[in-house]
Order: sequence, then structure tokens, then C-alpha cells
Amino acid sequence: MEGLHKELFNYILPVEEVKPVDRKNSGKRSNDWDLLDPERSLDEIVVEALKTVVIPSSRRLTRRGKRPFVTSYQLATIISKMFPHVVQTNGLKFGGKGAGVNESFVSKLAGELSERIEVYGDEYPIEIDYIGTDYITDIELSVNPDVNDGNPTVNSSVTGSEREIALFRLK
Repeated sequence: MEGLHKELFNYILPVEEVKPVDRKNSGKRSNDWDLLDPERSLDEIVVEALKTVVIPSSRRLTRRGKRPFVTSYQLATIISKMFPHVVQTNGLKFGGKGAGVNESFVSKLAGELSERIEVYGDEYPIEIDYIGTDYITDIELSVNPDVNDGNPTVNSSVTGSEREIALFRLK
């Protein structure tokens, strides 16, 4: 046993030889959300995307300081237009009605953000809420066709009673 232990010990790298993880993923598909862009974390991408959401000029003065919520579909659409490589590198279908998958970029993005909001609470720069989809029969959004099998639109697969869609906004 001592010889085996000594042999295994020789294969252990000293700490100084362990190289830090390179955030650049060399074009590999990844579901590690913080490795999808070589220069930005998911948090930075989402904050940048949410900053583009326009505050309506018609909004009452008391609410002008807060941006509106956007659905997870809208957020994923903004990201697809600003950072198409993030959606492509993720390796998941964009999502929506007819995508033929239970796990999509839209649903996984919403789940990941929901989890981060739960973990970091008030410290996190993004807030979440939900909209019920009762009496909503269709939601159609424009999307970057490069991330949606060439289709310039996507329809939400989450409509009808007893369903909800996550909403996000900057705090």
C-alpha cells in the first residue's frame, strides 16, 4: 500500500503548477453561464442588456426612476441581438413554441437568474417577478434569426391558465 500511495503522490501537481481557469472557452459549447463570453460574466451581460430597456416617457413622475420589467423571452431576445455568440455558445435551442425541447436558452436563462437572485438577495442588481398567463393566447417576439434556426420571430410556449413567465428588471 505504501508503494501505491507514493506512486499516486508523485502525480499530484504542486499548487504553483495549477493553472487558473481560462474564461475564454475557445468556441466550445458550454452551459457554464459565466464562460459564455470571453470578456463578460452572465451578470454583466444581463445588466448591459437590461440597461437598453427604455423607460417610457409617458410614465408617471413617481415611477420614472425605475425601468420596466421584461419577460424572460424579451431579455433572451435582447441578449440574442447584443451578444449572439452567448446564445450560440450555450448550445441550447433558443426556445419558444415548436422548439421541440423542454430545456431552452430562454428557460435556462430564467432559471439561472432566478437562482442567483435567490442566493444573493438584495445584493443582486436584478429583480424578479412573475406574470400569470391566464387569458393570454400568444406572445410573439422578434429575435436574432442567427440564434433561432433562421426564424426572425419566436412565440412563447408559456401561455394559458396556471402558467407564469418570469419578469426581470434592473433595481
